Amino acid sequence: MVFASRVLSTVLSMVYFYLAARRGGGTVIYLLMFLILPLAAVWFPTQMGAATGMIDPFTVVTRPSPPILVLLLGWLVLLMPLWLPFAVKALLPA
Repeated sequence: MVFASRVLSTVLSMVYFYLAARRGGGTVIYLLMFLILPLAAVWFPTQMGAATGMIDPFTVVTRPSPPILVLLLGWLVLLMPLWLPFAVKALLPA
């Protein structure tokens, strides 16, 4: 499952990069910044979930997160460009 998830996330990221390169401008840089964390969550869910400590002066993570939850949230964010426009359109009044 981990190998398939890595391959699919890589293929999806390459499709995003291809579309961003066709669009031009600074889109590729913004896309790279967007993809770093979800790809890390998909590729390394155990290591990402094991991170504990201070996030900021007011938030402390005291327990590790389940790897499957990290993986699912990584995929949710990775697929966001595909589902977010439909969700926004559905929520806006006609």
